[in-house]
Amino acid sequence: MNRVLLCLALLLMAGIQTATAQTIAIINARIETAAAAGAIPAGTLIMRDGRIVAVGASERVPAGARVLDAQGGVVTPGLIAPSTNVMVDEVNLVPETRDDAGGDRISAGFDVQYGINPASAVVKVGRQSGVTEAVITPLVGRISAGADDDDASALQGGGDGASSEPTLFGGQAAIVRLTDDPSRAIVRTNVAAALDLGEAGAAHAGGSRGATLVLAKSVLDDARHFARNRSAYDRGETRSYGLSRVNLEALVPVVEGRTPLLIRVDRASDIQQALRLAREQKVKIILESAREGWIVAFSAHGDLLP
Repeated sequence: MNRVLLCLALLLMAGIQTATAQTIAIINARIETAAAAGAIPAGTLIMRDGRIVAVGASERVPAGARVLDAQGGVVTPGLIAPSTNVMVDEVNLVPETRDDAGGDRISAGFDVQYGINPASAVVKVGRQSGVTEAVITPLVGRISAGADDDDASALQGGGDGASSEPTLFGGQAAIVRLTDDPSRAIVRTNVAAALDLGEAGAAHAGGSRGATLVLAKSVLDDARHFARNRSAYDRGETRSYGLSRVNLEALVPVVEGRTPLLIRVDRASDIQQALRLAREQKVKIILESAREGWIVAFSAHGDLLP
């Protein structure tokens, strides 16, 4: 038994075929809980028919239970991967195996839920690492075949834009459960609309951060105008918009404050621009990556920087 990590996800979703037909007791474990009291340094966890029925420092093991001795290992709730392409990407550099981007024609309207593959080999790998749920965040454009290994970093930050038309929006994110049961794989769809700012956004917008922000504001203004004038749009009586109807429709919940923008950004000045964009456009945002977020946080509180 792995003494570094005995993750509950392994027991609930991966390896024990009889978990739904018997009682299982995990003893001598450091149990990390979601409760305010924190971890139980040496505790017992009881599962019956695949569900947790008791957790504590002095729980008695039921008669006939299957006992797993953690030997001081850690038991945790299932982990959540907050931004990934699991279940929509098999081989990074083989475009035919990837369903994490809308390509050149669909941007904000791209929806990753339709490419989710519960039978993906990556699912078992994730579960063995303790991950039970994940947020799939789509990319802008698509990595082309033959891309450098360095481009793999783009899988977590918006792609390289080399093979896509200038656009900033990656599409609609979804929350998934790492299970091979198709009926249970999708937890929630359209949880956020991915948007690239900073360096990645500048590449998609033509090489300038200024162009990125101008385009982002223009598109959000178009979506707001479209939402108020759908009938006129159908009659061909509105102004020209920078995006197609499917993409505008996807951004209506964003400008109405029902769906957040997932903004990929790193540099402190870009983070500040993202925050300013949220205030001006009155939209909700989630910052992804935000490597220099600590600088913005220190500055906001008037603390001296090192």
